[in-house]
Amino acid sequence: MIESSTKGLNLYQHTDLTDFPYANIVIVHGLAEHSGRYDTLANFFLSHHMNVFRYDQRGHGKSEGKRGDLTNTDELPDDCKIVIDIAKSQFPNLPTFLLGHSMGGHTVLKVATKYPGIVDGIIATDPLSISFGPKVDGDPESYIKNDLANGVNTDPRVIKKYNSDPMNLKEYTVGLMNTLRDSTSELKQNLDKVVDPILLLHGADDGIIPVADSLEIYQKFATKDKEIHIYPHLMHEILNEPSRKWEIYEEILYWIKKHSY
Repeated sequence: MIESSTKGLNLYQHTDLTDFPYANIVIVHGLAEHSGRYDTLANFFLSHHMNVFRYDQRGHGKSEGKRGDLTNTDELPDDCKIVIDIAKSQFPNLPTFLLGHSMGGHTVLKVATKYPGIVDGIIATDPLSISFGPKVDGDPESYIKNDLANGVNTDPRVIKKYNSDPMNLKEYTVGLMNTLRDSTSELKQNLDKVVDPILLLHGADDGIIPVADSLEIYQKFATKDKEIHIYPHLMHEILNEPSRKWEIYEEILYWIKKHSY
């Protein structure tokens, strides 16, 4: 466990080290899930000589905090920076990359705007970025049902596994939803602060976050070192799509290697 950016609240953090590493990568999971869902991706990076740093975002998985809650738009990027600092302090001579999916994608984009230059490159897959719908009415501490399984994946086996995973949250707070909404508004105003190399990946048939969002934010990044890949027929969890995930892993690896040497 490590201390989060909120004093007294600890985060579960896990490190996997490899032989003869040439880079570090920090992986940030999405809303209502946990870092353990990225075991396959982590093992892929390890097999290609990258050290992998993962953590459960506050209120998720094995981390502390009220389940599925968020109260401040800075909590996500500030927590992530702590893990980045751990990776860089352990291996100061290696390039460090940041990969986030969905809400984790939002986290890494917020890191890019708030802490430019802290990593050597950022990968965001189907990121929550600039649109989040209307404000949710109700008590911020009250809970609403997690309906994220709809539009997640083209393979029903992946959806079944998602729903049966006890570590995935079945609900989250009204406060979290409205804080994320406020955070997307902040991000939209600061996209021109993204100066790091960045790779955007998005499923064209994403049923949760519109692919149009990634197409829009890509145009507003200040960095000239940017790529966007759109995958026809794939839905939200492109990293879990059985038909193409290995191809997507290889594309990410190729991009990281280009920015490592």
